[in-house]
Amino acid sequence: LSKSVYSTIEEGKIAVIPNFLPQNEVNLLRADAQDLWDQGRFSTDALAGYGSTGKFDPTKDRSVLRLPQWKNDSLGNYSNRQRFGNLMANVRSELAYNLNRPNLDKGLATTKYGNGSTEISYTRFGKGAFLKRHVDEHHEELKGVEGWAKPTRRSVSWLIYLNDQDWDGRKEGGQLRCFKRQQNPHGRIGATVNGDLQVGWLAKTSLDPNERPVYLDSKRHYHGDCAMYVLNEDGRSKSY
Repeated sequence: LSKSVYSTIEEGKIAVIPNFLPQNEVNLLRADAQDLWDQGRFSTDALAGYGSTGKFDPTKDRSVLRLPQWKNDSLGNYSNRQRFGNLMANVRSELAYNLNRPNLDKGLATTKYGNGSTEISYTRFGKGAFLKRHVDEHHEELKGVEGWAKPTRRSVSWLIYLNDQDWDGRKEGGQLRCFKRQQNPHGRIGATVNGDLQVGWLAKTSLDPNERPVYLDSKRHYHGDCAMYVLNEDGRSKSY
């Protein structure tokens, strides 16, 4: 990855890399995804919007080849999925080093959930389907009772498009719409150097004109019930 990719991420923006995969690799992944779709291996999650009727339509909804199917060596072109996973594992290592987020490349989550990523899947949208504006979940397990039991904090999200070469998003849809911050943030994006994950923003005020990342204190602390903080001007001390 180029230096501009890392600087873009550090500014809290979206890094776009045209032709990240060679076309032959795109074709292999597309063929695998289509084959598994034809086999009925995808699952709908009822999260997409596609009209005003409010009725669920599995032919239009977002469909996903979930992780257990992705990791199943008896389904589709498993060897190619493994090769792609190894590529993303290398990307993960590069991100960990160049963004100075060493914990991104450590722990059980780097292997338990499949090569290359904590969460990896094929995703297919029906005609007119879209996801509403949202922020990716940092802790998948917070939806259940396990809470902090598993090492699955999300620090970086990625998407790779497998569209046709002549795809025109302005006509055919499928584009990713992002809402960048109006000004560069005052602080480190995504996580602190010691691994505390960013969970929100502290808006600017008349007393402080800077937008500041808010982090979740993952260490033991003795300052009451609040575990969220911002870094002060020295970049080391914290205000809870």
